[in-house]
Amino acid sequence: AAAYGTAKSGTGIAAMSVMRPEMIMKSIIPVVMAGIIAIYGLARA
Repeated sequence: AAAYGTAKSGTGIAAMSVMRPEMIMKSIIPVVMAGIIAIYGLARA
């Protein structure tokens, strides 16, 4: 699920970076959060 979400937002960031470079920082935040949640989930398991 985390990998799928990262891939989906990755394509979104790629499209964003072409059109609106200043939006990259805002779009990275959900990816970072998803990664942290995924790592936390693995650590808890």
